[in-house]
Amino acid sequence: MYDFLISLAESLVKHGFSISSAAAIIFLVLKQRKTKKRLKKYLPFLFQDDSEVKEYMLNQQVIMRNQEMILKEMGLEPCLAPTLEINSMESATNLNRFYSSFWETITSARDARKFTEWRNSKMDEIKVIIDPGHGGEDGGAGAGGKTEKDIVLSVSLKVQQKLKNHKHIKIQLTRTKDVFLELQERVNIAQKAKADAFVSIHANSAVNGSATGTETFYTRPNSLSLANIVHKHLIAATKLRDRGVKNGNFHVIRETTMPAILLEVGFISNSNDRAALFDPVFQDNVAERVAMGLCEYFKVPYKEEAAEEVKKKVTEFRVNLDNKKVEQGVLIDGRSYVPATMLSHHLGHRIFWDNQNKILDVYKEGEK
Repeated sequence: MYDFLISLAESLVKHGFSISSAAAIIFLVLKQRKTKKRLKKYLPFLFQDDSEVKEYMLNQQVIMRNQEMILKEMGLEPCLAPTLEINSMESATNLNRFYSSFWETITSARDARKFTEWRNSKMDEIKVIIDPGHGGEDGGAGAGGKTEKDIVLSVSLKVQQKLKNHKHIKIQLTRTKDVFLELQERVNIAQKAKADAFVSIHANSAVNGSATGTETFYTRPNSLSLANIVHKHLIAATKLRDRGVKNGNFHVIRETTMPAILLEVGFISNSNDRAALFDPVFQDNVAERVAMGLCEYFKVPYKEEAAEEVKKKVTEFRVNLDNKKVEQGVLIDGRSYVPATMLSHHLGHRIFWDNQNKILDVYKEGEK
């Protein structure tokens, strides 16, 4: 810290005061224990643990240390304002410092703009955490020799596959195989990834074997919209009883900070639901609908409509009339094309092009 302060002081003495140097000082001051508690109340956003901001502030030192090099490379020399009277070398030096500081501010603003553009490009990438519930020694609900942990992992992997090459959405799973994770571990994965959404996938169970249907849970208000959209798609896939969107106090959707929902696809305790849950076609439909729901929520297309390239075999050929070459023709996918004007002229016909109706009339001389 002391080395940092000394180098910062040297830069200020050499290049004068600027916006970027002021920001560096503010950043250091705010980190001091004596003022942190007081200022945190009024400027909480300045205390966020953002490594990118720290890195950016450190980069400002480099800019300040290399002002002379920057000016030289840009072909710029410090100039004196004509409105100021230069009476001594000291005033000229001060003005030179002012100019360097002014140019530093411009270059820092330029770099800040590039930094912002970089962050915006990162923002284009939407991160979604898919959480297959249970796993390992925690099998979840079970019935008929089937366990919840298997169905939810299968569906989750399919969701990831559906969006594998998506231009905007990137899927990350909390687990990709049969392993046990604590609830807080799942939350930590989402928080560390700075995910934009969290979807935990489960299968329901009840003592009453006739209980059936699909339901979606959310905890915080910022998750309601995601819950409604994904649930709409989920119901379309399962075609089971719609048990609605409900508020629930589940750890993984309570402790995460991004929009988070928990899906109960169907009841493993119900024989009909269970048969559907372990049907690969059913799982594929559920995965696709979850993927579509995420795309709708983030307002991005599910699949990019790419124009299909029609590959045609094209062969050029010569057109002979009375054993003499008169024109060049082309053969496209087995169909020949020759210039109509040339052909009609040599056959003693005339042509008429109806541009409005897009019709080509070929007729014998005197017929029209």
